[in-house]
Amino acid sequence: MAKIKLFLSFKFKFFLYFTHESPPKAEEDEAICQCYQVNERPFPGAIKKNNLTEIEQVTESCDAGGGCHSCHILLQLFIDEHHKKTTSRDNLVKDHGEKVKKPGILDRFFEIVNPDFS
Repeated sequence: MAKIKLFLSFKFKFFLYFTHESPPKAEEDEAICQCYQVNERPFPGAIKKNNLTEIEQVTESCDAGGGCHSCHILLQLFIDEHHKKTTSRDNLVKDHGEKVKKPGILDRFFEIVNPDFS
């Protein structure tokens, strides 16, 4: 199975891109962690500064992800992006899907995009 890099995009959608082009970034005031209302801003800096590799480390550093755990899939994507890891959607769902407490929330996060190469 081919791996597809996932990028955070606006409105909490993850687009599966088959190119190396980055989609638009999320609005910085949008909450990534709904339980603690933590937006995107602290994650990249904290992950880079402290070389964080685990969701629990991001939770301790940024005060996000300790509630319903629905944002863990998002936090993992921030970690993967910093460490230039490519993660398939199936692996993300397998690893973090059980943590998601809100039914149907993953459908809100993922959308398949077929870029126009013409």
